[in-house]
Amino acid sequence: MRLKAKVGFTIDQEVLKEIDALRDLATRSAFANEILKQGLRAYKTTHKKPRAPHPVVSFETVEETALAPPREKP
Repeated sequence: MRLKAKVGFTIDQEVLKEIDALRDLATRSAFANEILKQGLRAYKTTHKKPRAPHPVVSFETVEETALAPPREKP
């Protein structure tokens, strides 16, 4: 048996109506879980790995910049 986590989030009312229309006798939770798994599989096949939310930035001190050797022009 897989462990489950309880999650709460908001969705558009139209999305909820569509879920309810499609789910037949399945519970909302079970149906949403299956749709999310299918969507994640599809997303992974069409997108690259997710990038970090913010670019990695490195900071140099003024001293490091002043002491760095001059860059050669291409």
